[in-house]
Amino acid sequence: MGRAKIVTSYLDTTVAIFLHSGNIARLTHRATEQIESADLLVSAMVMFELEMLYERGTIKYTASQILSDLNQQIGVSVASFHGGRDEQRFGSEMDP
Repeated sequence: MGRAKIVTSYLDTTVAIFLHSGNIARLTHRATEQIESADLLVSAMVMFELEMLYERGTIKYTASQILSDLNQQIGVSVASFHGGRDEQRFGSEMDP
């Protein structure tokens, strides 16, 4: 028997804001299904963008507040690319 395939989806800045604000009506049915069935990540760039939006006064919450809330509500995490299998493989290809 094969293992179940784990699907990972990356949220962009706008979707993270919609989810945090509870404004899921703006999401498509397909996006909602993907969010409900996948492991969810945001990139470091999304975190940076959220923080910039907060500092400009465009959104009310810091990036860390948004991530903490989304992590508790639906399990969103920040993607980590340090020490992963792909990074190790890439690094070995780049070494002289």
